[in-house]
Amino acid sequence: MSVYLVIVALLLPGDQQQELARVFVTASSASMCQRHADKLADEQRLANADTVRRLSAKVSGACVYQGAMT
Repeated sequence: MSVYLVIVALLLPGDQQQELARVFVTASSASMCQRHADKLADEQRLANADTVRRLSAKVSGACVYQGAMT
């Protein structure tokens, strides 16, 4: 298992972004982590639906590898 940092951000027009969530997760692979990041992004997209729609923004989740668990 590896440890990843998942960052979920609100992506605004004009290359601006605002961080919505930052969590550490364990996953067996980068693709498994990305699935978790996508799920968190979907949750944030729903929770912030009015803002996303009003600002024509997108919500995206990304994984950053932190290291292997020992």
